[in-house]
Amino acid sequence: MPTKTKRALAKAQKAPQTKGASLAAVIKAELSKPVVPGETIFGTGDVEAFKGRATKELTVSNVGDRPIQVGSQAELGFSGKGGAR
Repeated sequence: MPTKTKRALAKAQKAPQTKGASLAAVIKAELSKPVVPGETIFGTGDVEAFKGRATKELTVSNVGDRPIQVGSQAELGFSGKGGAR
């Protein structure tokens, strides 16, 4: 029968210490804040969407019997038979 050999246990390596609060402390602080259902929390400063990109303005007409909703997530061709012209 083969003999069993013992291996030395690997030493646990500690994560490098960073200056400031640890991630656990930051998470604990965030979770301790009160939660307001539906609340929107805004960051500071302005956000400029599509900075430096060309934009186009278009008019959408609906000749159908149902309302349509046009957005960037759906192409105009999918708005139905009475869709955009």
